[in-house]
Amino acid sequence: MEETAPTFGVAHQHVEPVSKLDSKNDRLGDLTNKLNKLRSVTAKKRQKLASIMATFEDAVVDNIVYEENRQPDEVHVRDLNNRLDCMSKKLLEAQMVRDKYRGVVSSLRAEQMTYASRLQLMQRRLGEAAGARTAVTRAEQYATSVRETAQSQLSQSQQLSSEWRQERDSKLNEYKRQAEKQRSEYLHLRRQLYLGGTEHPLQSEASSGGVKLAPNVSQLVSDQLHGLYEQAKQMMENGLTVLKLPSKSSSQLPPIAALFEAVHTAVQFVMEPMQTVNVPQMMLEMDAKEFSATKSELDALDHKVRGVPPIRPPGKKRFSFLLLDRPDVIDEGPSVLTRAQMKRHAQVMIEARQRKIRPPTSRDLRKTRRRSTVIDRGLQAMF
Repeated sequence: MEETAPTFGVAHQHVEPVSKLDSKNDRLGDLTNKLNKLRSVTAKKRQKLASIMATFEDAVVDNIVYEENRQPDEVHVRDLNNRLDCMSKKLLEAQMVRDKYRGVVSSLRAEQMTYASRLQLMQRRLGEAAGARTAVTRAEQYATSVRETAQSQLSQSQQLSSEWRQERDSKLNEYKRQAEKQRSEYLHLRRQLYLGGTEHPLQSEASSGGVKLAPNVSQLVSDQLHGLYEQAKQMMENGLTVLKLPSKSSSQLPPIAALFEAVHTAVQFVMEPMQTVNVPQMMLEMDAKEFSATKSELDALDHKVRGVPPIRPPGKKRFSFLLLDRPDVIDEGPSVLTRAQMKRHAQVMIEARQRKIRPPTSRDLRKTRRRSTVIDRGLQAMF
């Protein structure tokens, strides 16, 4: 198909601007290019159609030749059976593979459910761990602040305790000094009273076979006997006067039998010989009683001094700020040990192990808990 350009007469020609002519020429060139492309595509499709027709014709010819030259039915059936066996084997293998893959899929689905629950559990635990970590961080910050406060309070308490301990030690040393002074005065007075300053109260003489009395003791006994003699003499005179006077009211006078018995006892004691009275033995017994009493008092004083704990300063309970979350521990009273009491108990146990003394019993601990915080009752009991 040939394209013919239109011809126009001279009468119908119209002069257009150059720009319009250029645009029309460009459009004409584009259309020409499209037409050429369509022509090339059409030629290719015609060639492909020709090759397809040739292949079809060859297949038809081959089919005709095969139909004419095909083998007998038995050979064909055997070939089909062989193919069927092969297909059966492949089918069995495919079924086995399918069963295996089904088992794998079911196990994977079960594991998916298990791991899904485990994943949820782990996520929940992670959330709880995050919350616990936050709580631990806050507790650590609180513990750090409490530790700093406790250290400051402990330093203050130790300073106050050292001051009170020094005061207590000074008082105890003063009490011990006074006790030693009284004891030395007592021993000095006892020596002067018995033997005029000798170390041993009595000195025995084997030659005389008796006991030698000190001058002070003899004078003391003589004075006592003289006083008893004068009292007995006065009682005898009073008794004789009472016997001579007329008695109107017998209820105002003492019984006669009692009066005579007293006079008789006094006269017998006065008239008794000096050798029969073992005055040194009597004084030794009296001194032994007094010395044993003094020793028991000293033992009791030493026991009190050893059992006196450090004096706690007055004011609020120590380390009570550590139990802000446990007000019941503070308000329960002496039945619950505070931290200060537990610390004191541990110190006492350590001192007991080092000094090898008897540790405090539960009764001692109860007494310690009942001790006042203002003044030590152990020292108060010593006054």
